[in-house]
Formats: sequence, structure tokens, C-alpha cells
Amino acid sequence: MIKSAMRGVITTLLSAVTSGESNPLVIPDSYSKHTFYIRGSNGVSAGAIQISTTSDPSYAGTWAPYSSPVTVVSNSEVVVNISAPSIFRAFKVTVSTPVVDGTVSVYYLGAS
Repeated sequence: MIKSAMRGVITTLLSAVTSGESNPLVIPDSYSKHTFYIRGSNGVSAGAIQISTTSDPSYAGTWAPYSSPVTVVSNSEVVVNISAPSIFRAFKVTVSTPVVDGTVSVYYLGAS
């Protein structure tokens, strides 16, 4: 199921998981600021999240990774800010290294 980002609304991409990937998130053309909140539960000892993008949210192939995977930190929230003059059409996040001894949740907030 493809989701659409909405101004001022935090979108849950992953919720308390140890593996898997989110559904695609369509980004409005007017958004140039993107914030991802990667929240590890208490006790996490390993895990990483890969943020990826594509020009077509229904694309079934391998999406382009944006930067390196982000380490999941125990009982902490890691913030990834992306400010870009170019337009991103869609994002998704994938647990690239399985989360051990806990879970991870990932949220998105975009703005113009």
C-alpha cells in the first residue's frame, strides 16, 4: 500500500519491528525538507535502517540508497535531516541490519 506524506503530519513508516521494509511514501513536489526519526527501543544491541528513494513509488526494482545505513541506538531517537533543492518523488526505509534485543520505529515529517 502506497502512503502519501501530508504537511505537518508525522507519518509512521515502521512500528516496533526487527526486520522488514516500509511501504512507499509519496512526497509532494513542494517538499524540500525531509526529517526521519529512527527510534530504538530499550536494549537494542544491533540494527540499521537504510533510507531509499526512487522516481516512481510503484517501482519494483532496487531503490537508490540515500547515504549510508543509519545505526539504531538503544532507547534513543536518531534524526536524519535531508534538505535538498531537488525533488524526491518517494521514500521507503528498510531494516538493512536486523534489530537485536529490541525493536525500531521510523517516522517521517516533510515540509516546503
